[in-house]
Amino acid sequence: MPRRIPEGGQRLSPERKPPDTWDKEAQRVIRLEMLRADVDVQELARRLKKMGSASPTEKALALRLSRGTFSFGFALKVLRALDLEALDISHVKKHTRGRGI
Repeated sequence: MPRRIPEGGQRLSPERKPPDTWDKEAQRVIRLEMLRADVDVQELARRLKKMGSASPTEKALALRLSRGTFSFGFALKVLRALDLEALDISHVKKHTRGRGI
C-alpha cells in the first residue's frame, strides 16, 4: 500500500494518521489537568499502575500523551488517576471545519 502524503509533505504510514482538531483538544485538556493537579508523567504512570492499570512505561505514556491520539476510555482513566471529579470543557473551541463533530 502506498504511503499517504498529507499537506505539508510529511509522509505517514498507512496506520498512522495526522491527529484531527478534536484529538488536539483532548491532548490539551489532559495536559491542562495534569498541570492543575501538579502531576508529571512519572507520577501519572505511578498512579495508573496503583489503579491496577496495565500502564505503559513512562516513555510510552509520554509518547501517547504527546501524540494526542488516545481513546476516550484512556482519557477517563487518566482523569480519574488525577482525582478529577468534574471536567469543565467550556474553554474547548467548537470546531466547524475539518473532521469535527
